[in-house]
Amino acid sequence: MVVRLYSRSGEASAEIRALLRANGIGFTEYDIDRYPSLKKEALSGAKGGDFPIVYIDGKAVFGNNVVKDLRRELGIKRPQPKIVSGFLGIKKRIESVLPASPVRRKPWEYLEPRTFEVGVTSGLPSIDRATLVEEAMNSIGKGCDVMRLDVESHNHLTPKDKDDLKALADAQGMKWAIHADLTIDLTVSEKTHWEYVEKSLKAYIKFAKDINAVYVNVHASVYETPALRPAISRAYELHVDPDGKDIKELFEQTKEAQRWYVEEETRNIQIYQVVRYFHEKWAIAERLKDEEYNKKMGELNAKSDTDKIKAYQDDLTKDLLRTFDSRITEWFTYNIVAWSMYKKRDPIWRSICGDTTPGQLVKSDKQDDLIKLVDAVSGAYVRGHFQKHLENMEKDNVIFVLENPDARGGNYKGQLQHRLMHPTNIYHVVRAIGSPYLRMSIDFEHIAMQGYDVWKEVEKFPNDIGEWVLNFDVNSHPNVNHLQHPVERGDIFLYKLLWEVRKRGLKRAYLMYEWGGGRKPEERWLESVPALKMIAKMLESDIAPDDLPPEFFGVGPAEIELEKRIMERNTFKPLEGTLEFPELAWGWFSGELKKKGKLEQWAKEEYR
Repeated sequence: MVVRLYSRSGEASAEIRALLRANGIGFTEYDIDRYPSLKKEALSGAKGGDFPIVYIDGKAVFGNNVVKDLRRELGIKRPQPKIVSGFLGIKKRIESVLPASPVRRKPWEYLEPRTFEVGVTSGLPSIDRATLVEEAMNSIGKGCDVMRLDVESHNHLTPKDKDDLKALADAQGMKWAIHADLTIDLTVSEKTHWEYVEKSLKAYIKFAKDINAVYVNVHASVYETPALRPAISRAYELHVDPDGKDIKELFEQTKEAQRWYVEEETRNIQIYQVVRYFHEKWAIAERLKDEEYNKKMGELNAKSDTDKIKAYQDDLTKDLLRTFDSRITEWFTYNIVAWSMYKKRDPIWRSICGDTTPGQLVKSDKQDDLIKLVDAVSGAYVRGHFQKHLENMEKDNVIFVLENPDARGGNYKGQLQHRLMHPTNIYHVVRAIGSPYLRMSIDFEHIAMQGYDVWKEVEKFPNDIGEWVLNFDVNSHPNVNHLQHPVERGDIFLYKLLWEVRKRGLKRAYLMYEWGGGRKPEERWLESVPALKMIAKMLESDIAPDDLPPEFFGVGPAEIELEKRIMERNTFKPLEGTLEFPELAWGWFSGELKKKGKLEQWAKEEYR
């Protein structure tokens, strides 16, 4: 049960909080005066109601009788009146002979996170000069129970490697996840690569089943947008639609795509090209007699330039199906699929592009509009691949997570030029597919690599995106250079990013510290794992960033007590050398030790 309470600063919502806590119901409270961006979200399902507003699994409870309505919705009965005459005195007498009740533990004071699991990645073997099994063995006993294996191919592990990993999992309680290789691009329409992706997905399902992996992480895309024609070396090759069929079939079924194709082919046509086209058609292809040829050419020459071009377009349209060739550029393929999605009112298209036509998006001078078209079509290709494998994924209990891509190899780094860069658009795709075996993986550093402001992007996340997220790849200080900084205790910015997703329905997830090759291995264990476990426990306790306790920053009761003792010890230090009477620097024991020359021993034993 997900319970959210929206209230204003100073509002009388104490009775609601008391009711929920008294009945053991966990909830998250959002103060809209402190977080104004949540006001619209809170009112969206309240039908004009005012604050406080309580959402129970998405259903709003509001109005003048919130407490009464909550009791009804949650099935809470009113407490029975207590018989108090004479009982209180007896109660006090009983309590006086019993030992004092233990101090109630704070909500985060338990050993391990419960709904979040902290893990690390293995790093690429070719960089770290170690096998995946060696890296897996190094992770045992270091505080994490899951490791993601960064593989360079679906057949990277030998049968013996898989047996060793299964033995480690059984003996040590370790869990494995898989990061698929970065040669797989789910969004490419070129026929050969589309078939390669199909074979790879099938192989990774078997791989994950063999080692009982908790998920397979795959980048939503790898290559740049097909709108960058010079950047994509896939021009004029055979292309397929999202289901793997010849793109010509979809083209023949979509009149809107045909019209766009004609306009695109004739957009920069010159008059001499029109005349040459008809000359070749009538004199060469149709071999008209001189009289008929001259008559047609005379009629053509009598027309204005505009009418000549229109005649060319009309004639080309008639011969379109005959002349169309599937060996086109990927950009042409994307536009054909876009028009088909728009015509069919495809849910992915409507979620990302709304009612805007592909033509409007292409002609727009806003980069975001072109990104919408590319991401919607990319999503259709992602859906086309996974729909063929969902049955086997369910049968073998294999979960895939789609990760927002990085700017691989520095190509167009920071220039907003890759496919499916936005986690929000990946969310629309995953939600449209609607399978529990396909979820999201969010990498905040990859958002920064593409050139976006991470915080602004996260603030715009949909209200229920957290329900579709299963994994986070985390580092400290997300930046465009992909530095993969270790996570340190008290990383408030990372916590705020995760908290925004927690507010949006996140219930459980893996927090995976992504370890860059070439770094010191101990950075994973000495800093990042303990820091992430603290973050996980605070998230589980639904503690807002502004309410984080000192423990989050590494200051617990022991540290505070030590600081007090040091302060007490040095209270009179500023007065040393200024007093005329003998300074009481030594007590009876320490004075005797000074006489006997054992002060070093005294200093070592002082705090035992």
